[in-house]
Amino acid sequence: MPFTFAHPLYATPVQRLAPQYLSVTGLVLGSMAPDFEYFIMLEPYQLMGHTWKGLLLEAIPLCPL
Repeated sequence: MPFTFAHPLYATPVQRLAPQYLSVTGLVLGSMAPDFEYFIMLEPYQLMGHTWKGLLLEAIPLCPL
């Protein structure tokens, strides 16, 4: 299963570290962002989802800062 719902489970504990600076919504979207490429490309493999390029082009623009 390329898109796991286990990723967002860590959003709430991480948000409690600095609640005034971190958004639960942003953390949830950011934790799932590397797997969005599976659905955008409609392919069972990914090219950049779990790379530094994927972080800059997919994860950071998707999440509110």
